[in-house]
Amino acid sequence: MKRLLIAVLVTTTVLTAPTIAYATADLGAARDSETRAALPRFKAMQYMETTGVEWEGSYRFLPPGKSTRGAFNFKGKLRSFDKNNGAKLEVRVEGYGKRTYRAARGKAKTYNELVYDGAAQRTKDAWVKLCRDRGTLVPDNCTGEEYYGR
Repeated sequence: MKRLLIAVLVTTTVLTAPTIAYATADLGAARDSETRAALPRFKAMQYMETTGVEWEGSYRFLPPGKSTRGAFNFKGKLRSFDKNNGAKLEVRVEGYGKRTYRAARGKAKTYNELVYDGAAQRTKDAWVKLCRDRGTLVPDNCTGEEYYGR
């Protein structure tokens, strides 16, 4: 009888805790459902590669708002196949300098980032460039800048 009671207590405790956490997380998702429904879908970015590195991803321009900020939202995988050199992705929006995202030598890294102009409600233009990061003394190998517009 003791074993049965202990088994019931342990099972009840283990099963109820995740259910409560799931229900709480579900309530948070329901509040944002209106915002998520209005977001545009991701579009495929042009596949980019240069010696030893590649970028494969997608993008979208978000609508103006407190959390979305009218940003250029991109996601994808940055890969470096070269064990001696890393990879970097340079992204810039109109009126601002580039933001650099890196992958270590011989590794891949996944990104889902927002890039925006803080002074404007909507980001209209974005440029993306992929480079093999060869360090400070040797020039990088880079692709041309790809333009993405709203």
